[in-house]
Amino acid sequence: MGKGRIVKIEADWILPITSPPIKDGVMIVNGNVIKAMGIKRELSSFPCDGTIDCSGRILLPGFINAHTHLELTGFRGRIKKGLSFTDWAREVVSIRRGLNGNEITSAIKDGLDELISSGVTTVGDFSQTGITRDILNEKGLKGTVFLEFAGFNPELKDEIIRQLKEKVDKILNPKSKIENRKSKIGIAPHAPYSVSIELLKESHGLAKGKILPMAMHIAEMPEEIEFIKSGSGAIRDLLIEFSVWNDEWKAPNTTPVKYLHTLGILKGTTGIHLNIVTEDDIRILKENDVSVVYCPGSNKWFGRNWK
Repeated sequence: MGKGRIVKIEADWILPITSPPIKDGVMIVNGNVIKAMGIKRELSSFPCDGTIDCSGRILLPGFINAHTHLELTGFRGRIKKGLSFTDWAREVVSIRRGLNGNEITSAIKDGLDELISSGVTTVGDFSQTGITRDILNEKGLKGTVFLEFAGFNPELKDEIIRQLKEKVDKILNPKSKIENRKSKIGIAPHAPYSVSIELLKESHGLAKGKILPMAMHIAEMPEEIEFIKSGSGAIRDLLIEFSVWNDEWKAPNTTPVKYLHTLGILKGTTGIHLNIVTEDDIRILKENDVSVVYCPGSNKWFGRNWK
C-alpha cells in the first residue's frame, strides 16, 4: 500500500477482537498504521487515495501459531501415525541425521508458506539451527525463534552451552546480517526428561542474563509423568539407547511442573503442552506466571483423548 498513501479497506465484517464485530465495516490505513475503523457509512467521507474491496470476506488480525517445529515440516508423510511418543522420537532422530542444510531451509520455507496461507502472521518456533529467524524476515512474519537443545547427561552441558551462546551472540550482534527486529529469539531446553539439571539451570541463567524468553515442553504425555515420578519406563529406555543416560540422576518422585518449580526455573517460562497436570500444578503455574501453549494438533496426531 505504500507509506503515506491512505487506503480504505471495505469488508462485510471486521473483527477487532478487542471490541464487538463491525458489520459492513471499513478500515482506513496509512502504510502500517490504522487511522480509523468503523461502519462504512460513518467513514464514507474520510479522504482516501484508494479503496480495497473485500466484499464477502472477514477482516481480522493475523493468527498466532504459538508453537511450531518448522524444521520438521519436511517429515510429513515419512512417519506413520499411531506410533508411541518414544518410537516417534526415534524416527525423528533417524530422519534428521540424514538431512542437509538446504533440506532444512526448504522445510522451514514450506512450513511458513503453509502458515501464511492459513492467515498466520506471528510464530513461536522451536529451532535447533536458529535459521528460522532469518527466513521469518524474508517472509515478512513476526515471531520468536526458540533455540532448542537437549542433553540429559551433564557431561554434555559445557559444549551445549558453548554452542548455545555462540548462536545467541551471532543473532544478537547488531552488525549481523540476520538482525531482524520483527522477530526475537528465546531459549528452549527441550523437556525436563531430556535436559540435565545442570543444563536446565545454566540455560535458564543465560536466558535471564540476556533477557530472553524461555519455553519448554512440559507434562506432555504419560511416559514423561512416569519417568519424572519413578525414573523408569519408555523414556529411560530411550535415553539409554541414545547414550545420554545419567546414572547419577535420581527421579524426584513428583510431577514435571513441581520438579521444574523446585529447580527454580519455572518463573516466567512458557509451558508447551501441559496435557497432564494436577490441581496443585495449576496453582504453581499460576504463581509462576507460566503462559500455557496447548497443542491440539499434536494430540490429534498421537491419538490422545484427554478427559
